[in-house]
Amino acid sequence: MGDFNIPKLDDSLFQAFTSRGLRIPPALRRLTAGAQVIGGTNLSGDARYDQIAHYAKDPDRFARLGGTVDFFGGGKAIKELYPKGMTEDAFTYQMSDHLPL
Repeated sequence: MGDFNIPKLDDSLFQAFTSRGLRIPPALRRLTAGAQVIGGTNLSGDARYDQIAHYAKDPDRFARLGGTVDFFGGGKAIKELYPKGMTEDAFTYQMSDHLPL
């Protein structure tokens, strides 16, 4: 698992990542944050930089649940956590620039 900087599941980087047998759990192919489907794990939700991968000897042993925790909340969390103000860039150094899977 980790920050592999693979923007999309169908691009050449992902193909290279999985070409030797690494697989991501099926529940993480379609990412959700609560009930909302999102496109990625970066704060703008358009790139899947983070991955969880494994060599699948028995892929059915994984839970069929998965998703992300959107602590960013489209920027709303910044105001709630830092009422005196903070830029989005500074916020990424306080929390993270990626949503956890």
